[in-house]
Amino acid sequence: MSDNIIQWEEVLIEEDPSWVQRNAIFEGYLLKVFRGSCGRFRANRTDLETDIRSVPDIGEPKTIEEACEALLKSTNTKIQMKQEPQLAGRDELISIEEANKAFPIGTKVRYYSTAGLPNYTKTTIRSEAWDLCGSTVMKVEGIAGGVCVTHLFKAE
Repeated sequence: MSDNIIQWEEVLIEEDPSWVQRNAIFEGYLLKVFRGSCGRFRANRTDLETDIRSVPDIGEPKTIEEACEALLKSTNTKIQMKQEPQLAGRDELISIEEANKAFPIGTKVRYYSTAGLPNYTKTTIRSEAWDLCGSTVMKVEGIAGGVCVTHLFKAE
């Protein structure tokens, strides 16, 4: 998949030998892949500059190797999105307070429905932010329900 060489460190937890975790530093991020309590592999990525943590979707990998590869692919996409801001869909956590300050009601925004695609809809914020299952969301004109604020950018 990638020409990037990455060194994964295996982490063993003495209290639970079934717990599997691998960590790596890659392009300014701390990457972690682990088997969650439900038995599924999970991942998180922390930006070393900002200390902002995100939980990228890595699908349903069957092995830790597949999970590591999925996280690396997700991180490469994130790096590309930073280099090409028109590919929206930040995955940083944005608080309700930060969202309300950045996008007051009436603010003109670009809403990207699918992260990684350059297509967007010009719309207007029509509610204050609220929490929906751990994501900060807001209502915008023309879209039913709440949209994740990580998919919103101020219109220019």
